[in-house]
Amino acid sequence: MKRLFLILAALGFAATAQAQIEPNLPNIELSLSDDGEITAHRTGYGTFTVEVKATTPNGEYRQLCYVTESVQTLELDGDFEITELHWNWLQGKLDSDVDTMFVYRLPYRGCRKAEAHALSSSDLGIYRGNFSNFRVWQFDVKKGAKIYPIREGQIIRINESSEITIQHSDGSLADYSILGSALVKEGQKVTNKTQLGKAGEINGKSMIRVAVYYYISNKNKILFPNMFSQKIYIDPYFKKGRKLEDGKKY
Repeated sequence: MKRLFLILAALGFAATAQAQIEPNLPNIELSLSDDGEITAHRTGYGTFTVEVKATTPNGEYRQLCYVTESVQTLELDGDFEITELHWNWLQGKLDSDVDTMFVYRLPYRGCRKAEAHALSSSDLGIYRGNFSNFRVWQFDVKKGAKIYPIREGQIIRINESSEITIQHSDGSLADYSILGSALVKEGQKVTNKTQLGKAGEINGKSMIRVAVYYYISNKNKILFPNMFSQKIYIDPYFKKGRKLEDGKKY
């Protein structure tokens, strides 16, 4: 372990935002021990990417670290004095070798065919963001339809609206929204046989929405200079290796 010396208090996104973060929400904090070890304290599940930015007498040092444990020591590739320490974090693995050709299962079964709709960012009222290839699929299923994962993985996040995020083995993620309720819990490992919940409704119309995506290093530094990651959506292959068509039933 490289010996590090902290002179000023830790600053940056995670530190300044800390007062607004509830204990049970995803978060990363860094601490420095007396013998110079930097430790990441994680709240939440799955792989986190931490961007460590340190100001040293010789300039700025930057390194990405992956955190998979609740408490984990970070090893930096240098032996230097730190005058300022900043960090940012992402609940997900940056720059993973994602299998964009993976064939996913439909998120429902045991019911009649559902009409699929390809939703754009403007359809959902999203007009600005550091993302590319935006794609969310909406399936108009029957009322009370059982919803299942399109791919096995670990549930890393469930919000107050019962939106579920699952992290897959290759680092990609899938969001499931418009669920009536969640029948699973954070940290649970699921297969395509694990029922996530039942379809919810909007204006009396039963549906489920699914988005698949991953994160890469930020390539939009001009528009988003303070971000280190960029979200890339995947238009998945479903059912016999085919991509879905808007307005068709499956």
